[in-house]
Amino acid sequence: MPEEPGFAGILSVGTVVVDVGYDFIGIPTASTIGHVLKAADLGGEISVTLHQYTGDPDDLYEGDPPEGSIEMWKLLLAGMKDMLARCFIFCRMRVAGAELLGARLEADDEKNLDAAIEELGKEFMLVKPEHALQAIEKRHRGEQATAGWLAHLATFMEAQQEDPGEDITFGDAIERHEKGTEDLRRLVEGEAGEDE
Repeated sequence: MPEEPGFAGILSVGTVVVDVGYDFIGIPTASTIGHVLKAADLGGEISVTLHQYTGDPDDLYEGDPPEGSIEMWKLLLAGMKDMLARCFIFCRMRVAGAELLGARLEADDEKNLDAAIEELGKEFMLVKPEHALQAIEKRHRGEQATAGWLAHLATFMEAQQEDPGEDITFGDAIERHEKGTEDLRRLVEGEAGEDE
């Protein structure tokens, strides 16, 4: 990336070729090709897979774009950029044509991938030091959201154990837990019975 001045230019590994397409079981995947500084030293490649695209639309998360769409390919390329940034590999991504993964693309997929690359633009393909911090913060927010979801799941499981014979919904469990927590707080703080 010779156009990058100063410190960013010194840290750059140049162009990193990325193979984009479907893996051997048909899951959208992006993967580095050839030797990538740092990854090669560890004896591995860097790849990103959109696991929710299993061929069954019911497996998609709310808000996920349709399989094979321009937006799906953008999501995959953004994931690859984030992964390179989190690995501190500052470079220019170049999507390879007709490599192992790309060779599995149908004409419509290839057209949509090309359109995604075009819409994202050349600047998007640059992975700079500032992207590392953004990618790490994004990952942290995702981990916090997952932790919150797991806490709700634990609440649900506790509520089911309290009433094993009752058919209870996730929402009911959370509501009961919050009410129980509030009742306990009021009891501890001496507020119980004041409203009654």
